[in-house]
Amino acid sequence: MTKDNTEEYEKIYQELMKLHSIEGLAFDKVMQKIGYLIDLSDILNKEEGSERAINLGQEFLDLEISELQKAEMHYFIGNAYSTRWKMSKEKGHGLWIHNWDNDLIERIILNLRRSYSSNAFHELPEYRKLQILHNLANILDTVGRPIKALKYYNELLKFESKFGMALGNRAFTESLYSNSLYDYGHRNLFMSFVRSDLETVCHQDSDLIFEYGAKSKFKLYLDDLIHSHNGSIIEQNWNLYNHNLGETKEEQNYRKWVLKNKLFLNPLNDLGSFPIASQDILHLPTHTTPLTTGPKFLGAFNQIKQSYVSARFLLYENMFSEELHFSDKRVLLYDTLDYPNYSLRIEKLKMSFRLLYGLFDQIAFFLNDYFELGINEKGITFLKFWYEKKGILREKLTERKNRPLQGLFWISKDLFEQKEDFNLLLNPEARDLKYIRNCLEHRYLKVHTYYIEPKDEITRGISFDSLAFSIEEQMLIKKTLSLVSLVREAIIYASLSIKEESNTKNSNLDTIPHFPVIMNEDFKR
Repeated sequence: MTKDNTEEYEKIYQELMKLHSIEGLAFDKVMQKIGYLIDLSDILNKEEGSERAINLGQEFLDLEISELQKAEMHYFIGNAYSTRWKMSKEKGHGLWIHNWDNDLIERIILNLRRSYSSNAFHELPEYRKLQILHNLANILDTVGRPIKALKYYNELLKFESKFGMALGNRAFTESLYSNSLYDYGHRNLFMSFVRSDLETVCHQDSDLIFEYGAKSKFKLYLDDLIHSHNGSIIEQNWNLYNHNLGETKEEQNYRKWVLKNKLFLNPLNDLGSFPIASQDILHLPTHTTPLTTGPKFLGAFNQIKQSYVSARFLLYENMFSEELHFSDKRVLLYDTLDYPNYSLRIEKLKMSFRLLYGLFDQIAFFLNDYFELGINEKGITFLKFWYEKKGILREKLTERKNRPLQGLFWISKDLFEQKEDFNLLLNPEARDLKYIRNCLEHRYLKVHTYYIEPKDEITRGISFDSLAFSIEEQMLIKKTLSLVSLVREAIIYASLSIKEESNTKNSNLDTIPHFPVIMNEDFKR
């Protein structure tokens, strides 16, 4: 639909608004009517229309419907909330602060993720999968999470390389991410990728898919980029591949695995699995502190980094080590007949998970001091860091126009958001991560090679362990991979939030700049 024929659209809209229930309608009819209602509400700027669409969609979800139908309906409901959010911005609620804790944004993310995480996602039509991924990437970039946004753009473009909107919006995301970086070499490389995407969008392929008027906006941005940047920088031929991955085959394999999974603490890894990114180069930018403070922020960040890279390697060792370790020999254990898995390798997997989850609180501890929030050190957690009290954000944080800090806040909502009417968190997997962590710290997590829930009393009596939370090893690996990626994202935003803050702080005679000095690796023993 376009914004022509307003009078005709108004008539159709009024007819659709007479629909107060979907009772008796077939699935295709429900989707069609809700889709039209959302589009017309957007075109005609009718908030009550998008609200009606949401209510009809929720009514449909309450019926006994298939996973495929649920996945598609959540996409429509997400779009309806997106329309309402767009209208709220037009009414003056689009200020920076309104992207911090916004119920409409939460519900857009929640519904789109329910579609994406559905077991039926891959059964959806190709065009619908592209729409879900594109909308998810767009909204996550809006709240300051370019790393996650790029993941969805890249996944989308593997499906359909001619999706012009995704190419253009990926360029915008790369550009915003670049603006947050303190390393000018990294920024320049990012901008060369921005230019490449925009040139593909504007010049190289007339068959690319666009929304109305979008191509001209991308062309304007490309022209501005060429005009405002030194051509020799963004046209430079970068050497992405000819970089050392290590002296031994074992180290090379490890670094290839880290690159492939985009787990290096290096923003360049978000551009792709290029050997140039095969080092954990990210740290704190140059920053100032009072003369009597010392290098405490560098020390704290050192520990966060070391814990992360150690946890990452423990995970890798679990996945690629199959030999029986000598420490596991001559250890008497009983077979509980439910395919239990006890070994040093499994304990390394558990240690990796615990180390990673604990880093969120360490990040909060570090930033509490840097931003001078004054939270009691004994009670600080990644959740409490953001709030003065329940539901009230700290003004010392929201008053800052600090995009990476805002992205870090939205990661916290992935882990901890528990509003009463949200029967899933913003990240549907977060409940599992939190419960596994709780079992590892306070209860009993049992890892199985295979696990089948007992279906009868006899089997249950023989092999069911009522004290344990049981999980298959491959599922725990999958959850830990998800966690390590989320922690990496949080560490990067924490570093970049310091860069944004240092831009606004003025040095004076009572402060000292801290220029990071690289530690000699001979001391790492």
